[in-house]
Amino acid sequence: MIEQINKVKNRSNKKTEWALNELVALEKLSKISPTPVLELQGSWAGAFGWSQFLPSSYISWAVDGDNDGKIDLFNKIDAIYSVANYLKTNGWKDTEEAKKAAVFHYNNSTEYVNAVLTLAEKIKKV
Repeated sequence: MIEQINKVKNRSNKKTEWALNELVALEKLSKISPTPVLELQGSWAGAFGWSQFLPSSYISWAVDGDNDGKIDLFNKIDAIYSVANYLKTNGWKDTEEAKKAAVFHYNNSTEYVNAVLTLAEKIKKV
Protein backbone atom coordinates (compact mmCIF):
# COMPACT_ATOMS: atom_id res chain seq x y z
CA MET A 1 0.00 0.00 0.00
CA ILE A 2 2.81 2.45 0.86
CA GLU A 3 4.47 1.67 -2.47
CA GLN A 4 1.26 2.60 -4.31
CA ILE A 5 0.89 5.83 -2.34
CA ASN A 6 4.48 6.78 -3.15
CA LYS A 7 3.90 6.00 -6.81
CA VAL A 8 0.84 8.29 -6.87
CA LYS A 9 2.73 11.04 -5.04
CA ASN A 10 5.65 10.84 -7.45
CA ARG A 11 3.37 10.95 -10.49
CA SER A 12 1.43 13.85 -8.97
CA ASN A 13 4.64 15.77 -8.38
CA LYS A 14 5.76 15.12 -11.96
CA LYS A 15 2.42 16.30 -13.36
CA THR A 16 2.47 19.38 -11.12
CA GLU A 17 5.96 20.32 -12.34
CA TRP A 18 4.85 19.80 -15.96
CA ALA A 19 1.75 22.00 -15.50
CA LEU A 20 3.72 24.78 -13.82
CA ASN A 21 6.30 24.75 -16.64
CA GLU A 22 3.50 25.01 -19.19
CA LEU A 23 1.98 27.97 -17.33
CA VAL A 24 5.35 29.74 -17.35
CA ALA A 25 5.65 29.05 -21.09
CA LEU A 26 2.08 30.30 -21.61
CA GLU A 27 3.02 33.56 -19.91
CA LYS A 28 5.99 33.93 -22.32
CA LEU A 29 3.73 33.01 -25.22
CA SER A 30 1.31 35.77 -24.22
CA LYS A 31 4.02 38.32 -25.06
CA ILE A 32 4.90 36.98 -28.53
CA SER A 33 1.89 35.15 -29.98
CA PRO A 34 -0.16 36.84 -32.72
CA THR A 35 -3.22 35.22 -31.10
CA PRO A 36 -4.11 36.40 -27.59
CA VAL A 37 -3.66 33.41 -25.27
CA LEU A 38 -7.21 33.69 -23.97
CA GLU A 39 -8.42 33.18 -27.56
CA LEU A 40 -6.26 30.10 -28.26
CA GLN A 41 -8.38 27.06 -29.02
CA GLY A 42 -6.75 23.78 -28.13
CA SER A 43 -6.92 20.45 -26.41
CA TRP A 44 -7.65 19.75 -22.76
CA ALA A 45 -3.87 19.49 -22.20
CA GLY A 46 -3.17 22.89 -23.75
CA ALA A 47 -1.94 21.80 -27.19
CA PHE A 48 -3.03 24.15 -29.98
CA GLY A 49 -2.71 24.86 -33.68
CA TRP A 50 -2.30 22.47 -36.59
CA SER A 51 0.81 21.04 -34.95
CA GLN A 52 -0.81 20.63 -31.53
CA PHE A 53 2.15 22.22 -29.75
CA LEU A 54 2.08 22.89 -26.05
CA PRO A 55 3.12 26.40 -24.99
CA SER A 56 6.64 25.14 -24.15
CA SER A 57 6.93 23.57 -27.61
CA TYR A 58 5.89 26.85 -29.22
CA ILE A 59 8.58 28.69 -27.26
CA SER A 60 11.23 26.10 -28.16
CA TRP A 61 10.45 25.06 -31.75
CA ALA A 62 7.83 27.21 -33.47
CA VAL A 63 9.09 29.15 -36.50
CA ASP A 64 7.78 31.69 -38.99
CA GLY A 65 7.59 29.48 -42.06
CA ASP A 66 5.99 32.02 -44.39
CA ASN A 67 8.21 34.94 -43.29
CA ASP A 68 5.32 37.26 -42.46
CA GLY A 69 6.85 38.30 -39.14
CA LYS A 70 4.46 36.17 -37.01
CA ILE A 71 4.54 32.62 -35.76
CA ASP A 72 0.99 31.37 -36.07
CA LEU A 73 0.48 27.64 -35.57
CA PHE A 74 -3.03 28.00 -37.01
CA ASN A 75 -1.30 28.91 -40.29
CA LYS A 76 -0.45 25.66 -42.08
CA ILE A 77 2.91 26.87 -43.43
CA ASP A 78 4.12 28.01 -40.00
CA ALA A 79 2.82 24.75 -38.52
CA ILE A 80 4.60 22.59 -41.11
CA TYR A 81 7.89 24.45 -40.71
CA SER A 82 7.54 24.27 -36.93
CA VAL A 83 6.96 20.50 -36.98
CA ALA A 84 9.96 20.09 -39.30
CA ASN A 85 12.07 22.20 -36.93
CA TYR A 86 10.86 20.15 -33.97
CA LEU A 87 11.69 16.83 -35.63
CA LYS A 88 15.08 17.99 -36.94
CA THR A 89 16.06 19.44 -33.57
CA ASN A 90 15.04 16.22 -31.86
CA GLY A 91 17.18 13.96 -34.02
CA TRP A 92 15.27 13.24 -37.24
CA LYS A 93 17.60 11.55 -39.73
CA ASP A 94 17.14 9.09 -42.59
CA THR A 95 17.29 6.00 -40.38
CA GLU A 96 14.13 4.36 -39.08
CA GLU A 97 15.54 4.41 -35.55
CA ALA A 98 16.22 8.18 -35.67
CA LYS A 99 12.77 8.90 -37.10
CA LYS A 100 11.13 6.85 -34.35
CA ALA A 101 13.16 8.61 -31.65
CA ALA A 102 12.24 12.08 -32.96
CA VAL A 103 8.51 11.30 -33.13
CA PHE A 104 8.67 9.51 -29.76
CA HIS A 105 10.03 12.74 -28.26
CA TYR A 106 6.75 14.39 -29.30
CA ASN A 107 4.50 11.58 -28.07
CA ASN A 108 5.99 8.73 -26.06
CA SER A 109 3.52 6.14 -27.28
CA THR A 110 4.93 3.39 -29.49
CA GLU A 111 1.53 2.98 -31.14
CA TYR A 112 1.43 6.71 -31.96
CA VAL A 113 4.96 6.66 -33.38
CA ASN A 114 4.22 3.61 -35.53
CA ALA A 115 0.98 5.15 -36.80
CA VAL A 116 2.68 8.44 -37.75
CA LEU A 117 5.53 6.73 -39.58
CA THR A 118 3.19 4.28 -41.35
CA LEU A 119 0.97 7.16 -42.53
CA ALA A 120 4.05 9.11 -43.66
CA GLU A 121 5.12 6.16 -45.81
CA LYS A 122 1.64 5.83 -47.31
CA ILE A 123 1.54 9.55 -48.15
CA LYS A 124 4.86 9.24 -50.02
CA LYS A 125 3.29 6.63 -52.31
CA VAL A 126 0.33 8.83 -53.28
